[in-house]
Amino acid sequence: MDTRQALLEALRGGNVITQAFRALRGKLGEIFPDTYYSHRVVPPKSSPAMWKDLIRTAPMIGLGWAGFTPDRDCGKIYRGDLVFVIFCLSEARELEDIYTGDANVAGIMGEAAMCLHLLQGWKIAGIGTCHVRQCTTAEVANWVDDGQGIVAIEVVVRNVAFDDATYIATLNRFVSMNMSMPVNGEKVATTGIDTTGSQT
Repeated sequence: MDTRQALLEALRGGNVITQAFRALRGKLGEIFPDTYYSHRVVPPKSSPAMWKDLIRTAPMIGLGWAGFTPDRDCGKIYRGDLVFVIFCLSEARELEDIYTGDANVAGIMGEAAMCLHLLQGWKIAGIGTCHVRQCTTAEVANWVDDGQGIVAIEVVVRNVAFDDATYIATLNRFVSMNMSMPVNGEKVATTGIDTTGSQT
């Protein structure tokens, strides 16, 4: 595997984008246990039928990826802000309970409060720190049925760069090893390329 192939192999799974997404999804699972909440992945585009399916079970916590905005001066090394959107859905018979919740689960005010307090400044190991950029009900109010409430929370992980360690590990795994090849019927160790700077 050459350098280009190793780089593509390290990036094809999403690299830090996927890592941050999974870390955030895990954190939301801790805040909102699945004994009470359904957890859904919100796709980049949802048809009315798909959205109906997403909100059919309340309370629901949804997570979607909104982009990777570059820094103005990132130069040749891409670096920027990862943006995710969390959707907190609540349902209740009493209108006030949509906001404030009941004895079992929080309403959208409580769900928002937990997200804002526990995600602001939360560090994703090896990637960056979360910052809440927006918390709103206005932009998503028409997306739910009567008796339901939803809040959208935009979370940013700032100053993120791709994980070179993954790339180097992939490259080392294939390029830095000593390979054996037959010469006149005998196996001879060839010189492996080591990205740490040493040769064998």
